[in-house]
Amino acid sequence: MEIELPDMSGFEALAKFASNAEYPQIPVIMLTRLSNPDLLDLARKNGARAGLRKLATSDDVLNQTILKALASASKGAR
Repeated sequence: MEIELPDMSGFEALAKFASNAEYPQIPVIMLTRLSNPDLLDLARKNGARAGLRKLATSDDVLNQTILKALASASKGAR
């Protein structure tokens, strides 16, 4: 999920997922074009499985991150 969304921030959307019992296992990976590493740390502290910068992330890193997030969701990790 992008940190910068048109109608709300990715952080607001992440909070909605976390507070909704229907979606307890959604493995969210936050993405951004912004270079502020604190945003990605904040995303992880607020429940994202990972945070990646779009322009600094290779396809291989993205694929590995997605696979890890899905594996942790299937194990029930939060």
